[in-house]
Amino acid sequence: GLNLESFRTGEGPCVARFVPQAHHCAAPRHFVNGGIIATLIDCHCICTATAAAYDRAGRPIGSDPPIYLATAQLSIRYPRPAPIAGPLLLTAEITAAEATRFTVACTLEAQGKICATGEVVAVEVSPTWMQAQQQQQQ
Repeated sequence: GLNLESFRTGEGPCVARFVPQAHHCAAPRHFVNGGIIATLIDCHCICTATAAAYDRAGRPIGSDPPIYLATAQLSIRYPRPAPIAGPLLLTAEITAAEATRFTVACTLEAQGKICATGEVVAVEVSPTWMQAQQQQQQ
């Protein structure tokens, strides 16, 4: 994937930083491809929701048994192109939490300006669902 790493900022939002490369371009080549932006927002929101699911369970992130979430809905708005030169900053927060789903809002900024916003509905899936997906790929 894009090797995005999401981090907590204490009680505030989760953040991630991504430095686009030339192959992440759109046409024209000095902007980041919209699909790459959507993937970054999706990935960061799922990581944010996963952290919240572990918190709700009162467990450290990554502890066994694993908690998995999948994207049930993704919506993206692109108010301005994201320049390929320089880092992108993603900020995500949980806006709603239900028994088996989280809604997460995210912004993607470049050079101090919001270039994209997104919302992901993440749903918990069973570990057997994840194992079945991995077996199908083999």
